[in-house]
Amino acid sequence: MTDFRKLAVDANERLQAEALAREAEERAKREKSENDVARAKAAITDHIMPILNKAKADFALEGIHSDIQLSDNVVGHYRHSDGKSLKQIWPSVKFQCKSPPREGDNWQSSAIPIFLECDGDEIFASAGQHEGSRLGDVKLSQGHLDQADTIVSKAVERALESYFAMMKSLPNIRKV
Repeated sequence: MTDFRKLAVDANERLQAEALAREAEERAKREKSENDVARAKAAITDHIMPILNKAKADFALEGIHSDIQLSDNVVGHYRHSDGKSLKQIWPSVKFQCKSPPREGDNWQSSAIPIFLECDGDEIFASAGQHEGSRLGDVKLSQGHLDQADTIVSKAVERALESYFAMMKSLPNIRKV
């Protein structure tokens, strides 16, 4: 006669083994994602921020105000050069030029910002569509970390172009 109890025990053991394997797989994915984000943050700190900080300091010497904002929660949708599509939360940096403070109330107008995201291996540069953009909707360029100087510099040039266009439209702002 068939041992139904043994069948039930075997089925339960298989279910438990599958659940443990699924948990281990999810844990490994989570750890990989955390490691990838940590690598991306390190790449921003080591490769992108020094260039942006230099641009900000150099611009300030010429009376051009700018702002740098780091963010850990930008969802990036990118197609890597190897053809794989990614959707991941990557750290990013927003760089935005601002007008000099207006006399009387110190109000500043903002130019269209640029965004630099990194996945630890590649840098993605984009620009907003308007001065209040929170995401880079207009792709500028992307490349490997060893191209950081070129990619970031070109994106900063775009931010500067946006600044000058904004300043032309604000005749009542004192230019310092």
